[in-house]
Amino acid sequence: MNLLNNQVKWWQNPTLYYFQQLFKNKKIEEKDEKEDILTEEKQAALQKIKKDLIIWAAIYGACGVVFLYIPFYLFPFLFPFYNMEIIGWVVPFSPIFTIYGLILAIWEIIALTILNLKMVVNVSKICNFPNYQDKDFDKKIQVLYEVSIEKQSKELLDFDINPLEGLSKWQITFYTTLNKIKATLGNIIIKVILGRIFGRFLLRYSILKYFIDFVSLPIFAFWDAYTSYKVFRETKVRVLAPNVVRHFVLDFKRNFYNDEAFKAVLLDSLRFIAIAKRSFHHNHYLLAENIVHHFDLVIDKNRQKLNLEELLYLIETLNLEQRLALAKLFVLGMLIDGQLSRRDWNVLRILDKKDMIINFDYKTLKKWEHNFTQGKGLTELLQSKLQ
Repeated sequence: MNLLNNQVKWWQNPTLYYFQQLFKNKKIEEKDEKEDILTEEKQAALQKIKKDLIIWAAIYGACGVVFLYIPFYLFPFLFPFYNMEIIGWVVPFSPIFTIYGLILAIWEIIALTILNLKMVVNVSKICNFPNYQDKDFDKKIQVLYEVSIEKQSKELLDFDINPLEGLSKWQITFYTTLNKIKATLGNIIIKVILGRIFGRFLLRYSILKYFIDFVSLPIFAFWDAYTSYKVFRETKVRVLAPNVVRHFVLDFKRNFYNDEAFKAVLLDSLRFIAIAKRSFHHNHYLLAENIVHHFDLVIDKNRQKLNLEELLYLIETLNLEQRLALAKLFVLGMLIDGQLSRRDWNVLRILDKKDMIINFDYKTLKKWEHNFTQGKGLTELLQSKLQ
């Protein structure tokens, strides 16, 4: 589906309609062969976009709290409370206040969505991504739209790569739930703590009791700013990844296309990376798609689950040049989503136990991660011997 040519009505899909309108006036320049390398001017423009995004997202979060409680205290007669008994507990409840809060939350979500959509299109314009000459133009537009609405795609499954492989049902539920925790939990915890510590003091001075409600203001301001920043960062790494991945895979292809021993470990190496990250990240799909396509790999849907010991044994039998190329692939896989955590580092160390892959240096990997997310490319990694 071409998201830009197949125009939708605003009542059919409001976010897609607005996304299409934003792209109507987007001027796309001639194709730049170094799209993964950003000039200083482009980096400065992106920094300004990030700064403005964070400020406005924080303002929206703060306004949500202000508009919720100011009318509540100025016009308390509009929000009558009733006592409800729940399992022996008497709880005060105001239906009108609850509905009003839900309406404000919906408007806040709409405002943040508009903010994110504008940001994604502006980042796209600055980075000249995608270009109309690109054969994958439609697919990349789809990627931009999905990141703007924070939609997680499970396209990795197309290559029989499941980041959640090996987890039990309750572990999968835990991971899914953990990723959906919002600032409300932090707000409740803070209120309980402050209530315990300052409760008696605040009751003594009645005007200070309002502090308990407004303590959520910086929490929601921070949360909205943080979530919008994550969308900005995700947009950048998705925009910068295609050319980086293409450079690496073409380099691998030139050296190992006819090397059956090397090709035999590629799919399981990609599965290892995805399972280590525990994420259906689009850039991991991009990496898998390029490798499967350029190496003409066949996907076996009836395969057994990843056997790490067997994979490590096969890697150990490879020669130095092959192991070096795999080392770069593993590092690329850990960096390509723009986040190299200590957990990722510890996973990489598994590959270093028997000198199967040349030693890694954490500081160097963090430097490469920074270079990638700042638009400086990963040429150093591609040319490195990782010694």
